[in-house]
Amino acid sequence: MSVSNPRPVGNKNPATKFFKWKGGGDQGWFEYYDRETKQNVKMDLTDFAILDKDLFSITGFVNKTKASIISNAVRSINDYITVKAWKDKQSSIVAQGSYKDLKDMVKDSRDMKYTKEIYILWQGELCHVQLFGATFASWLKDVESNADHERCFISCVGVEDGKQGNVTYKYATFEVGDPVDAKTWDQMIKVDTNILQPYLKDYLSGNGSSTAPSGETHHHEEEEEPTFNTQNWREFKSLDGTPLGGLHRNAIIELNQHLIEDGQEQSELFANVGQAMFDYQTLSTTWGEKKNQAGKFIKDYTEAELKDALSKIPVTHKARQILEIAMDNMYPPSVASEFYDEDDDIPF
Repeated sequence: MSVSNPRPVGNKNPATKFFKWKGGGDQGWFEYYDRETKQNVKMDLTDFAILDKDLFSITGFVNKTKASIISNAVRSINDYITVKAWKDKQSSIVAQGSYKDLKDMVKDSRDMKYTKEIYILWQGELCHVQLFGATFASWLKDVESNADHERCFISCVGVEDGKQGNVTYKYATFEVGDPVDAKTWDQMIKVDTNILQPYLKDYLSGNGSSTAPSGETHHHEEEEEPTFNTQNWREFKSLDGTPLGGLHRNAIIELNQHLIEDGQEQSELFANVGQAMFDYQTLSTTWGEKKNQAGKFIKDYTEAELKDALSKIPVTHKARQILEIAMDNMYPPSVASEFYDEDDDIPF
């Protein structure tokens, strides 16, 4: 910026609040930085609606140097990313290139992580949410597995414990609620069309990554998106040739995240994985109503009975999936997730 060439007003991020999950140690909440009070504010992230969920970046924290890792946000794995280390109000470039070129470095690093950048409407305000690690995996399972999530209110409804080695952490769980009302939908379209997408178009073209998708708004007509028959998703082959029906639910979630990171959200495999996640989510909410052939409720099984039944049922059988979900709910494992959320502090 200069006197003769001022920075366009449209380049300033229009979001009023930037929410981030804090899951280190005894934490377990969303918070945002209040620029007026210079304080971090804990808050309940409930009843919000999605405006744009297609952006991602690279974030993290370097324990050795105490530097935060930040990057520009992009839409595609082929877009150009500049990764910087931020410390003492100064930054230095640590990596550059497309995510397609950088993903192996990011996945092998304990200091960096793939981070989803989501814009939402919350209490009438345009806000921004960052999700990564176990909380992002939870988002995939709880939210994006629901086919109607883009037209419904969403809430953070709980906190779960996780453990990676000797490190414990907490991650958020979400719930897709009622469809947004007509007034909220009209406000979503107005904010997205007139404020958010014009900003993102300028931002993405100005940071050297790419331009935003064409069109006035993020909400596209359904016929513009490819449609696939997902009724037989259990027989559809995964990347290694394994039928999706032969994969554990956690493996389905990891595959979904992998496809997102690789930019394959328009593929037939992604559509079938999404259907699998939706079916698993349905089972997760109805397992307590299921009975065995003798009329006994699954929820009345002892742990020994569940283990015995699981030992006799094939991996791909639907009944096994119900029993596994029952086991997760009635006798949860001590290690909740393989994702690790660093207690870092990314500036905005």
